[in-house]
Amino acid sequence: MFMKTTFLTLLLLLGTLLITSSCSVEPRGNENTETKTDAQAEAPPAPKTFDGNFLYSGKLNGKDILVKIVVKDKTLSGGYYFLPDGKESKVSGKLTSDTTGEMTEVDANNQPVATFNGTFKPDGTADITRTVTGSQTPEMFTITPFKDEGAYKPN
Repeated sequence: MFMKTTFLTLLLLLGTLLITSSCSVEPRGNENTETKTDAQAEAPPAPKTFDGNFLYSGKLNGKDILVKIVVKDKTLSGGYYFLPDGKESKVSGKLTSDTTGEMTEVDANNQPVATFNGTFKPDGTADITRTVTGSQTPEMFTITPFKDEGAYKPN
């Protein structure tokens, strides 16, 4: 009887040991871990968006100028006018990077009048180069942001 009890106890201990060693709280393989597909691993980060209305003031050839740029999905549109004249010239173009853009001004016949290339700086200002169609001399100026949207009132 003693041997039978010892044998059963030993068998019970051995069974418990086998069951315990085969169970684990750590995952086996990847079934409990998050993995990325090849497409997700190689995907670039989401693009930055700069959508909105931006107002600037500055001087071009000694004249005060107000500029409005509307950004939507990296497309630029807007206009500018000189003070006190107020006659708005329309421009359109695109962002060429996170900090640069290009726009074209066209006349009533949709002919290019001037091109604008700008670099937007971290302080909010923008350095602009304007080249009038047919001119070999670019005009460079800096514009500064302002917030009063009511101040932009072209004729």
